Amino acid sequence: MIARRILDSEQNLFFELQARSNEVFASKEWSKAYGDQLVQIGVFNESNQLVGGLIAFEQKKFGLRQLITPPFAPHCGWFYFSEKKTNAKLQADEKQATEALAEFLKKSKYHFYKIEFPTSFNDAQPLIWKGITVKVKYTYVLDLKASQEDLLQAMDTKLRNKLSKDFSDFHIEHLRNEEDAFHLFSNTMQRSNVKIDESILRELMQSGQLNFTFIRKEKKAIGMALFAGQGNKCYYLFGAIDRDYSNDAVGPKSLYEAILFAKRSGFEYFDFEGSMVPGIESYFRQFGGVLTPLYSINGGRGAWPRLFSIYYKL
Repeated sequence: MIARRILDSEQNLFFELQARSNEVFASKEWSKAYGDQLVQIGVFNESNQLVGGLIAFEQKKFGLRQLITPPFAPHCGWFYFSEKKTNAKLQADEKQATEALAEFLKKSKYHFYKIEFPTSFNDAQPLIWKGITVKVKYTYVLDLKASQEDLLQAMDTKLRNKLSKDFSDFHIEHLRNEEDAFHLFSNTMQRSNVKIDESILRELMQSGQLNFTFIRKEKKAIGMALFAGQGNKCYYLFGAIDRDYSNDAVGPKSLYEAILFAKRSGFEYFDFEGSMVPGIESYFRQFGGVLTPLYSINGGRGAWPRLFSIYYKL
């Protein structure tokens, strides 16, 4: 197998195969937000048939070429399909696909690359064997096939108590409103001194795969939770509250209503996107999802990976 960049003439083939997966972040609709900086990498078998791939974001920093997970996406959207029937042959196929990706990265001219993978990617051995740095991160995944009552019972007691507060003065809404969502989220990032690419964020807000949940008071959006999904899996992406309101249940209530909205929409799994920040991790943990590992890799040329690892605090 080999891995290489997708040609313009292969774009439709890439997205047709990708649409069979449960990973929204390599989809055609989601990819539109990134313009020419988005890179599609395909994995081809011995018959030169496309069998898998991922997306990444190409940028220059300090004049150096980088390949990273696209902004606002938790991972690269890796997908792979094999016709093999036995576990042994399937695992051998998947290992060859990962070996091809490792070879592509090692031969690339990028000074630094850093790519996260979805939880469905579970064999990082070929990457390790090629000397690529592999780290384990974690996310929480909720099984939405459970009943609403079971979802509530799985939560932390303190969170359930917050959700039981009186919300009769508030209105819960699942209508698209890109402007309200953009302003709530960007204001939250500004308060946290986090720089974001507002042009990409605005484009992503237009995605048809993004689902909106708002809590409104007197028509004003004071809380929101947005998720995106494909197939049977969705991801929590953007959450924010209006700090002018002191109700500490608005954030959790927004997220909980988004989870129920995802369940009603037919999704079977709700991924909290993952976080290695202790405060955020403990918040997500309260919702009762299953702790699930995922892989992050980084590497590059010469001493640049080590220097960029310090810069990115990897």
